[in-house]
Amino acid sequence: MLGDENAIAVVGMACRFPGARDEHAFWRNIVEDVYAIAPMPAARFDRERYYDPELGAYGKSYCDLGGLVDEHPFDALAFRMPPKVVENTDVAHLWALECARATIEDAGYDPFELGGKNVGVVIGHARGSERSSNIAFGTAVEEMVEALDDAPSLAALGLD
Repeated sequence: MLGDENAIAVVGMACRFPGARDEHAFWRNIVEDVYAIAPMPAARFDRERYYDPELGAYGKSYCDLGGLVDEHPFDALAFRMPPKVVENTDVAHLWALECARATIEDAGYDPFELGGKNVGVVIGHARGSERSSNIAFGTAVEEMVEALDDAPSLAALGLD
């Protein structure tokens, strides 16, 4: 049995899900049976390059549907972050910061007044992010192969 020194309390929460910017919208979607999976928009998925209805087609996905979290601008000033840092930070990390802050605020606290206090936020994250999706779809590999094919130093070796 745990003693009081090991007690924890869940006092706030926040989330981002496809079709739900917060936990209230997520719950509404559940209650109202909202299906948040939709065809991938062209800005996020190049159908010509990555889609093939044939399962197992090399470098392709047989699915062109996705559950996407709505994009929105990140407020760097609210997090006291220099814009240059934000530009080089994966969107998934920025969303984690937003959710951590929203969780603390949902609990009734100001996150900037908790320095030195014994407080934590637990974050769950599904695999994938803006930068990892390029690797998942093999674009990084394809771009490297194209660059190597065009490299004069490799062409001089006479390799096929």
